[in-house]
Amino acid sequence: GPISGATSSTYVAGSAELGQTITVTITETNTAGSASATSSATATVTSSSSIPTISGATITGSPVVGQTLSAVPGTVTGSPSPSPTYQWSTGSGPISGATSSTYVAGSAELGQTITVTITETNTAGSATATSSATATVTAPSSPPIIWIPTISTPTISGATITGSPVVGQTLSAVPGTVTGSPTPTAAYQWSNANGSITGATGSTYVVNSGDFGQTISVAITETNTAGAASATSTASATVATPPVPMVTITTPSGGGSYTRGQVVSTSFTCTSASGAPAVTSCTDGSSSAGTGVLDTTRAGHFTYTVTATAADGQVATASISYSVTSPKIVRPKPVPHVTSAVLYYASNSWELSSTSKHLLNVLAHEIKAHHSTAVSIDGYASSTGTTSVNEAVSANRAHLAASYLEGILVNLHVRGVTFHVAAFGASTFVAKPYDSALNCRTTIMVT
Repeated sequence: GPISGATSSTYVAGSAELGQTITVTITETNTAGSASATSSATATVTSSSSIPTISGATITGSPVVGQTLSAVPGTVTGSPSPSPTYQWSTGSGPISGATSSTYVAGSAELGQTITVTITETNTAGSATATSSATATVTAPSSPPIIWIPTISTPTISGATITGSPVVGQTLSAVPGTVTGSPTPTAAYQWSNANGSITGATGSTYVVNSGDFGQTISVAITETNTAGAASATSTASATVATPPVPMVTITTPSGGGSYTRGQVVSTSFTCTSASGAPAVTSCTDGSSSAGTGVLDTTRAGHFTYTVTATAADGQVATASISYSVTSPKIVRPKPVPHVTSAVLYYASNSWELSSTSKHLLNVLAHEIKAHHSTAVSIDGYASSTGTTSVNEAVSANRAHLAASYLEGILVNLHVRGVTFHVAAFGASTFVAKPYDSALNCRTTIMVT
């Protein structure tokens, strides 16, 4: 009849249907009514399970007290897949609690054989196989060696510092004798007078400027799984600044005064301080050869400096001061500009001809151009008259010429010219006969 609750489009055959056939009736319904159809019957319902089978069982491993034996099933079949269970036994019967796939032979099995029974089970049933007996269980040839590691707390006999306590130098922490098992590992902490130095936790430490004037120590801590031990070094000497190179200017040995353009050679040396890094640079800014020259291209006061730089960056200088003067300019004494002229007259006349006036005008411009400061005017007469007449004629000639020349200089705005006027009558002649017109003259000398 109908299967209770079996009203969906699928159905899983159960054990209640084993040996029977199954049909399904489908009813289609709408508002107008319904219609049904029933299928043909299935074949007789059978079981999908199969009873397990096992082809045998074996034991691997050595039948020795303390050794592990393993149960190995032969070929196993069955649906669903069977699950195994185990029972180890001796000639005295099953071994209590020995129900896993492995078994460690104990002293109770000494002198006996061992078997294992494997049972494969599923929903359809079960199957069992028992192994052949092992050889007789024997004692081990020697007891097993169990290694127990030695563990001991670390010890450290002390700590020391190597290196120079100088800014820029490297210090190293050196532990004393260290013991402990397992082997300890070391940790470091560097300190100065202000306490622990932040970040200074390596086995070495580069001294910096912040440590100047203080001492430095290091604490070394050795640690393993058993514990830890620490040792702190004695304090270093007070940290000093690094020695600077030595610079010597050999020549010139001091300052000095030199003439502009004078060649002055220099020589200098740079050496490293005792125990300090080598000098890597020694220069006066222009030369690194140990020789140079002073700059004398300009007049003034100057400083000549040599700079030395060591490999650790330390710098030292040496300087000398010197002065440079311009050479004295020796100017030649000016040669006075000398201009002269001669004015000629008619016999016993002192009137200036147009030629004489032209000459005086030229002389005035010469005086202005050359800044002349002295004019000598000498009047002369021929021997055509008496002595008193000749003296009066020569004096008039000289004074008239001086007056005319001075008037032109005033118009040219020339000042400061000294006139020296003299009359010599008929005392000096330049031509014969003595009454020659060449002797009727006035001479003018400008300086």
